[in-house]
Amino acid sequence: MHSPPKSLVHQPFINWKDAIEYFKIHESNEYHKFSMAKVTEFLKIVDKKQNDVYIQLHKRNESEIKRNRDILKVIIKTVILCGRQGLAVRGGHDSGTLDLNFPLHNDGNFRALLRYRIDSGDDLFLNNIKSCADETTDVSRVEQFSLCIRYFDADVNKIREYFLQFVPVHSTTRIELAKTIISTLSALGLNLQHMRGQGYDGAANMGGVFRGVQALILKEYPKALYTHCFSHCLNLCLNDASIAQQIRNTLNIIQEVSSSFRMSAKRSHILNTKLESKPFSGLKNIVKPDGLKDMKLFQYLSMVF
Repeated sequence: MHSPPKSLVHQPFINWKDAIEYFKIHESNEYHKFSMAKVTEFLKIVDKKQNDVYIQLHKRNESEIKRNRDILKVIIKTVILCGRQGLAVRGGHDSGTLDLNFPLHNDGNFRALLRYRIDSGDDLFLNNIKSCADETTDVSRVEQFSLCIRYFDADVNKIREYFLQFVPVHSTTRIELAKTIISTLSALGLNLQHMRGQGYDGAANMGGVFRGVQALILKEYPKALYTHCFSHCLNLCLNDASIAQQIRNTLNIIQEVSSSFRMSAKRSHILNTKLESKPFSGLKNIVKPDGLKDMKLFQYLSMVF
């Protein structure tokens, strides 16, 4: 029966003459059965016979977090091993899912070491790879690139740089990439006739002088001059310079100092206040290149800072 709750719920019960009959009818109502079920579960929690929903979910989340961390440790340790031994991580074909069988082509030391770990009996990582393979088509198999813009804000006399969006890429050929960049920027309402520059990494497909993406865009928009990404230049330069122990130690100290400021809102505020009160004059007044070997690093650092 589905009669709305009245007596015994919203109204006092006074018909004691027909109480037994009325109680039987009341017991058959859905809201009474639902309430009894809730009371039963509540008493189990009070009597410590079962955990409440929050604790159950929390324990499940803790178990999932521990499992994910154990899997992540495998990947991190492999990357650290490649770094310590001076092994290149990437291979000629290192995209897509991890093939459990050794491929005919070279897919890099990183994937080879992960495959070796699986062969050595790491069942946890093996099961994770198998489960990911079923979801890759729907989740992970969509390549994408990040799209950012950099412009001069005349109102505040500053150069601004903003991330716009991740753009799905279904083809990585130079023609399709160029079309994707142009169509995405146009769809965002930007007038590409005002575009004065474009920047990518040094890959031939992107920065090739004659056939790269930048050449195709430059042909259509002649004022959009190509510049090799300064951050990528700096990364390559520091990677080469890190052969020297002094530079490695310096970069580690810089990283620790940066982390110290990032982890504290108070320290970050103090740093920003100090920087605003004493504008940075650039590396040219601080660092002097010593010989031709330092000139390349100095030039890139000067452009970045």
